[in-house]
Amino acid sequence: MKELELTENEIIKISGRHSSLFRPPGGMYDETLVNISNRMGLKPVLWSWHQDTLDWNRPGVWSISNKVIKNAHSGDIVLFHDYVHGQSQTGEALKIILPALEKQGFRFVTVSELIGLSNTEKAENKRHLAY
Repeated sequence: MKELELTENEIIKISGRHSSLFRPPGGMYDETLVNISNRMGLKPVLWSWHQDTLDWNRPGVWSISNKVIKNAHSGDIVLFHDYVHGQSQTGEALKIILPALEKQGFRFVTVSELIGLSNTEKAENKRHLAY
């Protein structure tokens, strides 16, 4: 829990802004973590269970791409990693994923935007994806 406080202090020091969301590392959380994060004004956010790309394991550009494209549903949060030991395959996969999903009518939004979509926007059946 101390790590969460130290990390938030560094974010504030560097950006001058307080975070509102955080992803528990590995998706691991318990009631204590949720309570502490809520007291800190942080909302824990996880990814869509069917959209873990496993890109950290370097499964291949096509594997990453196919998993996301074949499983895409409106409202999904896709888990990608911006740092992978060795050469990341995520950037190359995104060059395939983004145009393919855009062609299917998806609009890419931040997690904050996804959470904030009005019920009217959700009911209009627009397709939104966050990553």
